[in-house]
Amino acid sequence: MQEMGEEFMMFLCMCITEWSNVETNLFDICKAILKTTQEHTAIIYYRTPTLDSRLELTTEIVGTVSWSWKIGQGVKVYSTV
Repeated sequence: MQEMGEEFMMFLCMCITEWSNVETNLFDICKAILKTTQEHTAIIYYRTPTLDSRLELTTEIVGTVSWSWKIGQGVKVYSTV
């Protein structure tokens, strides 16, 4: 029984870590496109209460610009659409 509890906690920690990675990447995308400070982006991003609404917010913001994503280099915003 203890092994099941330990396995559950391990998977729970893995999920929390991945959730955090998603949140970080969405925030970074918003910041790059909005071209604002981290503080200003946080006001907008974290006022949006759920992951679903943050995904919608980010999707809408991404749709307003031309951009590219390179692994290890992050988001590069070229121009507004």
